[in-house]
Amino acid sequence: MNKWRSEFGFVFYLHTALILLVLASPWLVPWWLILIGILIYYLQLKIFGHCLLTAWQTGSRERTQTFWGHYLERLGLPINQRKMITFTDYVLPWLILLVAILIQAK
Repeated sequence: MNKWRSEFGFVFYLHTALILLVLASPWLVPWWLILIGILIYYLQLKIFGHCLLTAWQTGSRERTQTFWGHYLERLGLPINQRKMITFTDYVLPWLILLVAILIQAK
């Protein structure tokens, strides 16, 4: 693997920064932009079948694990990758949107 796709190369830091921005998004951007981001994420999954950054980092187009699942396993935590994919694809985006709506409704 080269420095771009190595375990802690450029893509790792890019992916980490993007995830941190997404998690902080309820406090940073209007809820409707988060909704657009969710739709773009789902469009990516529909067109490519996987997260482009995860595929770039791992060199695999197989949708067998997530960024989170990969590193939690590296820490020695037993992870059910199928459940992790379900959580990151179908629970977390809508949870982030819900938090944004609740925070911004004030």
